[in-house]
Amino acid sequence: MSGEVEEGLRRARDHLGRAALEALEAARALLDASLRASGLYSVAPDGLAGEIGRSLDALISTLREGRSFVVPAGLARPLAEALEVEIARWERRSQTDSDARPVLRAFLGMRELLWEFGVGSPSEPERPRASKARDKAATSSRESAKTRVQRFDIET
Repeated sequence: MSGEVEEGLRRARDHLGRAALEALEAARALLDASLRASGLYSVAPDGLAGEIGRSLDALISTLREGRSFVVPAGLARPLAEALEVEIARWERRSQTDSDARPVLRAFLGMRELLWEFGVGSPSEPERPRASKARDKAATSSRESAKTRVQRFDIET
């Protein structure tokens, strides 16, 4: 890749890390406020809320120390699957609506950026599959592409 692309990706990673840190800190503060408001703060460490809090604290610590942020698999898979569903939807729509093409390009670009951040990386044994609905949509899209080309005999 060119130096400009590498620089852009580095800046995007930095921004993603800062944004993720802010979001995680906000989620942690909201969890604490909810537990205090409900009167469950003292019993929370032993339950699910405590487990969630510890996970948030670990992610916050990772980002504060400047270590590389890795999107957790529990978030990466649903994100990649949802993105694939949207790409399939906008691919279908772009066949009949030229205004849908820029949206499709944006989603494709987002998929590439997320791949650079490790979402859907080649280290995964298999690319996540969204759903039967997406598979059906892709099949339908291929079938409609076949019917778009018509051949006519030309008489001379």
